[in-house]
Amino acid sequence: RDAARRRTLVVGVGENFSGGDFFEIPDGGPARKIEKGPHGILDGLALLPDGETLISDWVAFDPPTAGVLTRQAADGAVIGRLDLGRAVHGPADFAVDPAKGEIWIPAMLEGVVVIAPPTR
Repeated sequence: RDAARRRTLVVGVGENFSGGDFFEIPDGGPARKIEKGPHGILDGLALLPDGETLISDWVAFDPPTAGVLTRQAADGAVIGRLDLGRAVHGPADFAVDPAKGEIWIPAMLEGVVVIAPPTR
């Protein structure tokens, strides 16, 4: 929930994992695609204190491909990819440690959790 902008943010994997988009649901309004947002097999979303977002993308299932986490501006424009320190296949829902800024990412296909350095 992005209270500052009075909206709820949502990402999707798409029908049959074919690729989804980044959406916002304004308070009292219908859902709408964030046009500058990423398209992909989007699974995780975190709103950061500065209003930017982190979004995880599986990229591909077959063949398994290393996924990515991207940082987006409030309007959805991609700022850049985060360096995760290693290939992460299947970066699903993740968590940001607010005290340390570390990102805890499940690498679903490897069955491990990757702890990435602070977001900034």
